[in-house]
Amino acid sequence: HNNRKRELVRALSSGAAAILDLACGRGGDINKWLDARVQTVLGVDISGQEVAEATSRYAEAARKRKKPQNAYQFIQSSDVGVHRIPFLTHCGGTDDEAGAGAGAGVAASQLFASVSCQFSVHYFFAFEEMLMEFLGNVAEGLEEGGHFYGTVPSGAHVLSMLDEQDEYRSSLLHCRRTWPGTFASVPEWGAGYTF
Repeated sequence: HNNRKRELVRALSSGAAAILDLACGRGGDINKWLDARVQTVLGVDISGQEVAEATSRYAEAARKRKKPQNAYQFIQSSDVGVHRIPFLTHCGGTDDEAGAGAGAGVAASQLFASVSCQFSVHYFFAFEEMLMEFLGNVAEGLEEGGHFYGTVPSGAHVLSMLDEQDEYRSSLLHCRRTWPGTFASVPEWGAGYTF
């Protein structure tokens, strides 16, 4: 999957002035962005621990590559799929209009050349309203002509792997379905699983 993500970053974000990474996790794509000469990144995640790890990873990569320490910012927000992220609602306005929390390296009125969401979009399919809020955040942060891209697990592959069992285990993977009912009645929204 890293090769596929590297191809996406290279094709859709190479040389970008700024990108927004929603559900950024631990910053697993930092080196891909640096290799693609992305100037600034704002990563947003629900987990403060993941944000702290991403911040630490970028600091180490920036030190090794002699990059500015504040060019990539990572912030915690529980709003990604629940509400509009407050500072994104001010994108395109002036910095005076902007909400707090956009990070020192990214202007609060910044629009982004690309919005990325890697191996996380499926979490926003819990119910339709959540998906619409997530996509609203994408739209509000994306500049005209920009790109939204991401990667998701294949739902068909997950169902095939589970083979109508509640869970699948191997030496490399443990996957468990969390939706009620039978496999014949997989719900349109909220057909969750853990892995």
